[in-house]
Amino acid sequence: MRLLHAFSTFAIGGSQMRFARLANALGPEYQHEVVAMDAATNGFPAAGLVDANVGFATRDIAVRKSRGFSLLNLRTFRQSLDASRPDLLLTYNFGAIEWSLANRLGRWIPHVHFEDGFGPDENASRQLPRRIAARRIAIGARSRIVTPAKGLADLIVERWGFARAQVSLLPNGVDVEAFAAPPDRRELRRNPDDIIVGTIGALRPEKNYGRLIAAVAAMQDAIPVRLIIVGDGPEAASLKAAARMAGAADCVEFVGARTDTAAFYAGFDIFALSSDTEQMPLSVLEAMAAGRPILSTDVGDVRAMTDPANGPFITPLGDEEAYAGALRRLALDDDLRLRIGAANRAKARADFSADAMIAQYDRLFRELAAGGQASAGA
Repeated sequence: MRLLHAFSTFAIGGSQMRFARLANALGPEYQHEVVAMDAATNGFPAAGLVDANVGFATRDIAVRKSRGFSLLNLRTFRQSLDASRPDLLLTYNFGAIEWSLANRLGRWIPHVHFEDGFGPDENASRQLPRRIAARRIAIGARSRIVTPAKGLADLIVERWGFARAQVSLLPNGVDVEAFAAPPDRRELRRNPDDIIVGTIGALRPEKNYGRLIAAVAAMQDAIPVRLIIVGDGPEAASLKAAARMAGAADCVEFVGARTDTAAFYAGFDIFALSSDTEQMPLSVLEAMAAGRPILSTDVGDVRAMTDPANGPFITPLGDEEAYAGALRRLALDDDLRLRIGAANRAKARADFSADAMIAQYDRLFRELAAGGQASAGA
């Protein structure tokens, strides 16, 4: 089965990591071709996540930047679809929406559109009408919309106006055992008493790592806390400046983008998410699998994902005092961190199995491809 995946970017992020895990697990019965709207400038950094034995290729496509739909892009993408004729077209988030529309302008290819969340200009409560309209135009009634988050699935139906039957809720999954290695924090600790707060993700505005840096800076009078930020992105320089201005440069470390994330989770005492918008972040699932307590803003499905014992440390968005206070409480109580971490690991194992996720996607892809073949035969 040949799948064409259209991303806005193939930099390392949640959608790209899920794609790689699926591609690696689905095996040789699938072939994957990836295009990215920003490939001309940024290439395909997440390609390294795909195993060497997977049928995988990237393709450069000429893309014209535009605020609205570009006729040149639509023609280019339509020609590409006609030339490659994949069994399935998969488009990822709003940045690849023109591929969805191009699919409606000729021979229709069975189509899955993924919605994983929003950038800094949108969130669940602030939706841009022009983007809602663009999605309604581009995503036809025969397309399937897939999201991992219940809150986002409800928004797609209630705010965007798509039929409930068109939307599939497929929660993300994680290989719990891959993240369940015994903690080895020696590399991350400068002193035996250090409490290591860690976060992993792209350094983008909507992640609001400045909130986390401020909370860690406020802790220094109570207990030695170090913050490890794993990831890279456009906010790197400004976040380093923010750490210096907060007087926290010595206790905040930026290690850049890494693929060996399991070793970092094992070294964290607390996993922190400080985002203004999320839906079902893979990083939270991975931290749960590693047996870590989660400090987070109350965004997306994070509260429902974590064990109820973790609930007091999911704080209202915008309440910086509550966020810093939750960090302080976790940092000062070793037994509390261990209890919550164990409960989170058990919940990840029970509710968010990677095997279940992979099986769901395999069934979906086969069902849609078979429907497309039947329509072509008719």
